[in-house]
Amino acid sequence: MKKLNSEFFIKNRRKLSAKLGDKGIVFIAGNALLQRSGDTNFPFRQESNFYYLTGVNEPSAFLVMDLAAKATFISLPIRQGIHAIFDGTQNLQDIKNQSGIDEILDSADGWKRLRKLNLEKVFSIVTLEDENILANPFPQICLKTLERDNVRCEDIAKTLASMRMIKTADELDVMSQAAAITYTTLNEIENKLGLFESEKALEAEITKQFSLKGAAGHAYQPIIASGQNSCTLHYINNNQRIKNDSVILLDVGAEVSNYAADISRTFTMGNLSSLELDVINYVKDVQREIIKEIMPGMTFRELAQSAHHKIATQLVRLGAIDKKYSKEDVSDFFPHGVSHFIGLDVHDVGDYELPLEENMTITIEPGIYWKEKGVGVRIEDDIVITKNGAQIIGDNSISLL
Repeated sequence: MKKLNSEFFIKNRRKLSAKLGDKGIVFIAGNALLQRSGDTNFPFRQESNFYYLTGVNEPSAFLVMDLAAKATFISLPIRQGIHAIFDGTQNLQDIKNQSGIDEILDSADGWKRLRKLNLEKVFSIVTLEDENILANPFPQICLKTLERDNVRCEDIAKTLASMRMIKTADELDVMSQAAAITYTTLNEIENKLGLFESEKALEAEITKQFSLKGAAGHAYQPIIASGQNSCTLHYINNNQRIKNDSVILLDVGAEVSNYAADISRTFTMGNLSSLELDVINYVKDVQREIIKEIMPGMTFRELAQSAHHKIATQLVRLGAIDKKYSKEDVSDFFPHGVSHFIGLDVHDVGDYELPLEENMTITIEPGIYWKEKGVGVRIEDDIVITKNGAQIIGDNSISLL
């Protein structure tokens, strides 16, 4: 399995330096471990911008780039003593080899080195916390430490987002691996669907197969929604028995080298009514038609309008809404967007006001959720924009013709 090497991260740092000029300091903090309970922590996931520039998956680390001196170092807590006994020592040479950065400093030494630099102009990521999803605290702790030293940071979040929005061949390779693992697993699941009596059993099998096939794990909490649960867009309880004669909506994605897949399929268990089967087939048709329409220069607004119109047409055909429908009538059955950026983050950074460009990667995910019928259907694939249109990432067996 191909992995990202130091050359990828070196190129990203060079590209960022070229955008920022030859004066100032770049300071990018990673994520820290988060407490689960007592002295145990949740599984660690690195901050995406820090990973994009370093490839390092160590917690509580930060990157410093001196643009004038063209000098770069990483600072992190180097485990020693009792910490090394419990958690093991880090292989600093591996970190150097992965990042292409030769200087790795312990946290205290890193801060000392940073404070000796000219901090008149510092570039960083200044994030605002969502009231529903709190950000990892370590980057903000670092920024507050700089504030106490009377350092003010210029936000480069948009600069990094513009870089990450256009994928390189290396990124597309690892995204293809993540998607291919997901497709293979879903195909295997569909072929033996009758063996699973519960959503939890299905989730466990997907987790197992992702691991066996070389993925780091899930790119996000999997959605295994059977029957009425399929009408809840982000159903993650995954704890109900699977009833016969029902749909099973699976929204899952493997993660490879921190890059995500995000794929949805709607399978059937037992015998469904002709109407329920029509819903599935109509959503498949809509998705296929939207992907065929995609061209560079198209906007997300145009994608949304196309999806809304096509879903509305199918809802009329199903008898779910009247021919004289309103936007709200359609939204009752299709309440989410049809597309988002995908990459290091499942909902990746990017400017949704810009037209689509070659090598942007997005999802296409139309759906119909008919609560009264207990049937929710979503069909989703990851797409790369090409010169001549769009291509599904990771599954060459999917034909759009």
